[in-house]
Amino acid sequence: MEIIKTEALVLKNQSYLDRDYLTNFFTKKLGKIKVFCKGVKKITSRRLAYLDTGNFVEIILRRKNDLFYLEKIELKSGLIAIKNNKRKIPFLFTFLFFLDRLLPEMQPERRIYLLAKKYISHLVFAQDNFNSLRRISICFYNDLLQHLGFTDRELDFREIKKTIEEIIDEKIPLFIYN
Repeated sequence: MEIIKTEALVLKNQSYLDRDYLTNFFTKKLGKIKVFCKGVKKITSRRLAYLDTGNFVEIILRRKNDLFYLEKIELKSGLIAIKNNKRKIPFLFTFLFFLDRLLPEMQPERRIYLLAKKYISHLVFAQDNFNSLRRISICFYNDLLQHLGFTDRELDFREIKKTIEEIIDEKIPLFIYN
């Protein structure tokens, strides 16, 4: 049994059994991983709030037979400046959706992890208008696609959407495509 401590971004939660979650984290050390979060839906659990999508957390994991189990979680940032802004939150959730769908599991991607932190920081301090947020997002989506090897040139917004939909073989939810 191995114990791992790492910084992570919460990408997605799925309810698992009665009291558990299966959570996708994008970690600094391991890349994207799925983690069993046992007992987090119990009324006495304090960990559930830390598992909100988009939170930056410090986690301690127990690895047993290629499965990860959450041992401890500490909130580093709840990204309240984004989550309380109705114009910014769709951009955050679209980026998290892209990360969850495009990143391979168990492949450390330190550069993309740093890119994700930088993008989120830009969202926090960006002007509160659609065009500004969209410009920032296009830049980071292009960086993401280029680093993962899906393109070698700058794409416009429609091309980004089309490229990602072809890669993941599904339609992108209408978070920011109005």
